[in-house]
Amino acid sequence: LARSLFVFLSTMMIIYYYRQHCLIETPKSWFDAQSYCRERGHDLATIDDMGAMKSLLALNADRADELWIGLHYGGPEEWHWSDYRNFGRMDNTSRYVSHKFGMWKANNNARLWFVQRSCDELHPFLCTCK
Repeated sequence: LARSLFVFLSTMMIIYYYRQHCLIETPKSWFDAQSYCRERGHDLATIDDMGAMKSLLALNADRADELWIGLHYGGPEEWHWSDYRNFGRMDNTSRYVSHKFGMWKANNNARLWFVQRSCDELHPFLCTCK
């Protein structure tokens, strides 16, 4: 099974929206970032609704860093959060790529799009800090 991971662009050191998210500046792979969060009793950040996504996007408009969040590809068009909850299905024209990794990317026009990334790349990341 190919896995896909998302990176989220961020402008803040700490994010608050329904739950607290903490930015960890030390770049790690997606799996190392997940382990780091879990060793501290948390998990990679999840974004549960459009309101949360829009709030994060508004805070992230001028930052170019790519940040890991807890989303990964689990099978044909099925995406899952790091805590195993189903994110849902989405059409992805590159679904036939054997190793599919993506990131959430934002621009100054408040648009989001998906791009390919490898889970071995090193990026800062967001943990859900309760």
